[in-house]
Amino acid sequence: MPRSQPQKETFSVGDWTVEPELLLVRRDETSHRLEPMVMALLVHLAGRAPRVVSREEILEEVWEGRVVVDETVTRAVSMLRQAFGDDARNPTYIETIPTRGYRLMVPVQPGLDGLEPGAQEPVDPGSATRSEASPQRPRLPPAIVAGLVLLAAVAALLLFARGPEGNVDPAPSAPVETDRPGIAVRTPAIAVLPFTASPEDAVLADGLTDELIHLLSRMDDLRVVSRISSMRFRDPARSLGEIARTLEVDYLLEGSVLSTTDRVRIHARLVRPTEDETLLSRRYEQQLVDVLALQREVARDVAREIRVPLSSEERLRSGAEGPVDPEAYRLYLRASSLLKDRRQIRLAASLFERSVAIDPTFSLAWAGLAEVELLAVQYLTGRSHERAAGAVARALELDDRLAQAHAARGLLMVSRDQNWAEAERSFERAIELEPSYSTAYQWYSEMLSLTGRHDEALAQVEKARDLDPLSPLVLAATGQRLSAARRYQAAERELLAAEDLDARFAWHLGELAYVRERLGDEPGAIDARRRQLQRRGLSEAELDDFEKGIAEAGMDGFWRWYHSYLESVDDRFPMRRAEAAAALGLDAEALAWLESTLLHQALWFLQTQRSPAFDELRQDPSYLELVAGYPLWTPTLSLPADGPTTDD
Repeated sequence: MPRSQPQKETFSVGDWTVEPELLLVRRDETSHRLEPMVMALLVHLAGRAPRVVSREEILEEVWEGRVVVDETVTRAVSMLRQAFGDDARNPTYIETIPTRGYRLMVPVQPGLDGLEPGAQEPVDPGSATRSEASPQRPRLPPAIVAGLVLLAAVAALLLFARGPEGNVDPAPSAPVETDRPGIAVRTPAIAVLPFTASPEDAVLADGLTDELIHLLSRMDDLRVVSRISSMRFRDPARSLGEIARTLEVDYLLEGSVLSTTDRVRIHARLVRPTEDETLLSRRYEQQLVDVLALQREVARDVAREIRVPLSSEERLRSGAEGPVDPEAYRLYLRASSLLKDRRQIRLAASLFERSVAIDPTFSLAWAGLAEVELLAVQYLTGRSHERAAGAVARALELDDRLAQAHAARGLLMVSRDQNWAEAERSFERAIELEPSYSTAYQWYSEMLSLTGRHDEALAQVEKARDLDPLSPLVLAATGQRLSAARRYQAAERELLAAEDLDARFAWHLGELAYVRERLGDEPGAIDARRRQLQRRGLSEAELDDFEKGIAEAGMDGFWRWYHSYLESVDDRFPMRRAEAAAALGLDAEALAWLESTLLHQALWFLQTQRSPAFDELRQDPSYLELVAGYPLWTPTLSLPADGPTTDD
């Protein structure tokens, strides 16, 4: 059938009715309007259900071979899932088949507008496995599919702008505005790109970028991409359109910073890449002591240009805008930058302390000091929670609407007190004050995971991932939450994704080793351990000993080598010593190190519930006696020794 005759028929996907002509999917009183190319993708998947459709086929047939960035298909699938209320981790409608593509899992049926009856027989969502999906299943007639795809493609040409390099490529459009009842309006999204500056002002520029992200994150009518993902786009060679597509945002804020001894000048530019439109371009200048007020002025102007509701903009007026000592502010910015590298915790703590000593009323520095002291308890020896508790109290005394302070209090309630109810209240308050604060969702998910509320934990870490899609830390945290929920294959994928994004830390590789042991993949577990230890900086001689150990006895050889190695370097983490001893059956030694862990680094103790090395020891009466009454430990969280479950 010639493509010049587009079809207008509706059809159903599961319990949703699809109206391609109106770009709508609806169920009962709920309706969502899709972007044209997203509707085209849905039509294409429906026409081939339940077989797997490769990304290559989607690009060739739906985007007709046009050159688009790799994230384009991923974004379109994500928008379909959002419309259907689907969960990528436990899909009901659209399943991702790793390395192969996507498939619709639910029945596709003709609607009441003229599609031929019997065009496709109902499909049981569980009837086709990944390896058995049949291409012979009846499908929508090709003529109808062609017409529907053409209809969506024609609409796409009207709504999608040509990119700066001349390639037609879908990008986030401005939020849909409609008076039609029941149609969801998408929350607008923004990313703050790294502000540029001379080398002398680099720390100031990064700090300003961070603070603008925090300020804009206070608005509950705006989704703000978190820092780690935004900071990946320092490269000026990337076009704004490409960055917006990758981060799935409608607006980008960029600019530059210049400071003198006592003044700071900012040039801010707000753009809407899909329209190639500059909404705001303005220079701001103030005394450096008024930098906090200056940051809020920029954020308020951005909010007005995006036209967020006044109730949301009011959030920008909370908190002190008073003067801050310039030297205290510079120390705060430098400490905040160092805090992102866990190897610099001691120096970051020292700088925060100097900042609050110079300006005792600087609430942001007190909140930063609270966070760094909480991390110090876990990563350094000889640190106590009391310094963190004092900093939390002072930050909240100065500004009880500071989301970072409430999140730090939540982490304190977890780490020191195991007071789950108070921790939950603090995390929820932080999220209420700053709805786009990724770290609060991440820490909240950890608390939920520790208490066995795995589905809720995954929901919270997924929100963190939506706000920070390119963060290896958030991806690794997602993998850890999945591992704790015993969904090992999904956990492995997330942990590998974190590694693909050049994660600079090493703990996720230890988690990957746990997961692969649970999956029965000993070579893969050994490889993860090898990379973890290389990341920690083992010498060539130490790595040679490691290789000899695993060559002789595989994983058992690794544990014998690791036990000896930890003794030789006098490792300061008792949990590692306990794990190596438990793996070798040295129960008395393992229990002694576990007792030390409970006393000094309690949260690390939870590894006993994930590491296979502790499977047998967890059944030992001495272990049960050790943990009896300890609030962090819950018997129902322990894994059975006779085999885990997987998610695939």
